[in-house]
Amino acid sequence: MNRLLRPCAALALAVFLTGCQGIPASSVSASSAVSSLPIEIGPAAVSSAPASAAPPAYDAPAGFAWAVLPSIEAADILPMRYSRPVADAGGYGAVGLVSAWPCAAIRIGEDAQGSTWGLIDYDGRLLIDCVYNQPFVGFDGRLSINQYDGTRQEWEYLPDGTLQPINSPEITGTNVNPHYLWRADEEKLYLGSGQDGFYLVGGNVPLGDLADPAYSGMAYYADHPISVEGPFEYGNQVVVLQNGRPAGGPIDCDDGGFINFSCGVAAVCQNGLWGLVNADGTQRLPFAYEGLVAGIYDNLQALPASEDTVVLYQNGRPGLYSLAKDEMLIPFDCTDGCLQELRPLVNGRCFAKAGGLWGVLELPS
Repeated sequence: MNRLLRPCAALALAVFLTGCQGIPASSVSASSAVSSLPIEIGPAAVSSAPASAAPPAYDAPAGFAWAVLPSIEAADILPMRYSRPVADAGGYGAVGLVSAWPCAAIRIGEDAQGSTWGLIDYDGRLLIDCVYNQPFVGFDGRLSINQYDGTRQEWEYLPDGTLQPINSPEITGTNVNPHYLWRADEEKLYLGSGQDGFYLVGGNVPLGDLADPAYSGMAYYADHPISVEGPFEYGNQVVVLQNGRPAGGPIDCDDGGFINFSCGVAAVCQNGLWGLVNADGTQRLPFAYEGLVAGIYDNLQALPASEDTVVLYQNGRPGLYSLAKDEMLIPFDCTDGCLQELRPLVNGRCFAKAGGLWGVLELPS
């Protein structure tokens, strides 16, 4: 669960240009803060293999087709995610993957000072060089990237492919959503960041007078007072909130091991294995699945659901589970185990890794 650290722009760019031959650098350089320059859309991102060498042939899983053959060399690719609700996402603690942005975050590799991220679309074309901190989408649906060079620089990525300089306060709610804490002994809800303690939602008003659909999602559970002096450590139980009240009893949970609700389910980790919980607090899938082998979002080794699909791992192999159909769309043993990584569907497509290279799978309509 490594935290993302500062990127080293020069080294990241050198790694990128060496590892992804044939992809032109975008017209927004690592140090640029000019908003009027368009971002050039390059050809499909390919590995550094000679042009004459065709990528290995891997059969697509049944019902799917390769929209982009495995040919993209990257350490990781993650769909764009928001960490606070937009549109009809649900409660204030909701998370999800963003279909409105037809692109994903791509990380070429690590440098001495942290991760190196850019943007790639679902046709395999690099949109922004991998010289930034991990892109994210704020509460208001705006896509932001930033960079550290002694001072923080931040830009908004616009639909026309340009970068607009911004400051964090300009994008409302882009910080990670604070966590809830339900005090069962008081029957009151607290809110806190984990860094400066928990505070009571609505002051000293009993929560029964504050029932609100916004207060829905996962909350840490405690039946005893929490120290106001710290250290502020999360407990080992969570509870599902509906309209500010618990739905069901406490659920054992690894420290920090949960992903809030998306597509009606939340992911909870017990003893290193993940399962799914419904919005009424009942179990959807047992605690029997591994986290992602490589992908990490907000220091958690799991991804939220998207388009009613969830990525699961079993014995190191990925699978794609359909919430709507209650079945595996891509089984764990498909294509003789050549699939190494999967990501949830976004607009009917998902990134998949086979033979060490990334491609894009498509679910034909």
